[in-house]
Amino acid sequence: MKRIKKAAATAVAVMALAMGGAAGTAGTAHARSTGETLQCDYHNTEIRFLPTFGGPIKCGGKYTQPRYFTFHDGTFQVFAVGTDNAMWTRWLLPDGSISTWRSLGGVLDSGIRMGWHGEELIFDAVGTDGNWWRQIRYTSGAWSGWFKS
Repeated sequence: MKRIKKAAATAVAVMALAMGGAAGTAGTAHARSTGETLQCDYHNTEIRFLPTFGGPIKCGGKYTQPRYFTFHDGTFQVFAVGTDNAMWTRWLLPDGSISTWRSLGGVLDSGIRMGWHGEELIFDAVGTDGNWWRQIRYTSGAWSGWFKS
């Protein structure tokens, strides 16, 4: 299990660097954390419920796995594609309280790629129009909205 976590963290760090970011500056990316485990079928899309965060989300196939991120203050956040093809997020605060699901919009036809640049999180996904779309979470916590990348 430790090897899998280390390999996943390395892959996320390499992706972040490839996207122009410095891995580890904004927080820590996780494939799994806080007991959150979900095995999605790599070949087929399923509707699944996350153990900690609930759902429903699209998992597996072209939608891959949900994305997780831990901020410096300990807030643990998940990003996933919902059954309406929008990107959704929910977060767990260090005190154990959990938010409701919040839609970040979009009409996605792929999983979400996540990386960061400085302390800004960057999300990329293919839309149902076949184009790559991007959304940025700024250090202030504000969101850019989806734009063609």
